[in-house]
Amino acid sequence: MRSTLGSGRGLALVACVGLLASATMMPHAMAAPCGPRNVMVRQLFTDMRQKQRAIGPTQSGSLAELFVSAEGTSWTLIVSAPQGFSCIIAAGHDWIEWNDPGPEVSR
Repeated sequence: MRSTLGSGRGLALVACVGLLASATMMPHAMAAPCGPRNVMVRQLFTDMRQKQRAIGPTQSGSLAELFVSAEGTSWTLIVSAPQGFSCIIAAGHDWIEWNDPGPEVSR
């Protein structure tokens, strides 16, 4: 069953993942693909038929952005800097979303 990221929790999750990804230093050999945001977004739409589904600001001032195909067959998470430069942090397939975020976790 597919649903939308209607809750703030979904956006918070994307923001947390983006924050962790942007704070992590990758080895040179495993550097993420990066480029101008407008080129990257156009390529995600043209090649993968993915559209932006969620966004969230990171503590570093960047923006975590989740792109998902209409059928959920593919997804891409990018982190974009205010200067218009983006890097792919993760990508995958079979994206599933839930309306019910589950029980609250006590601290």
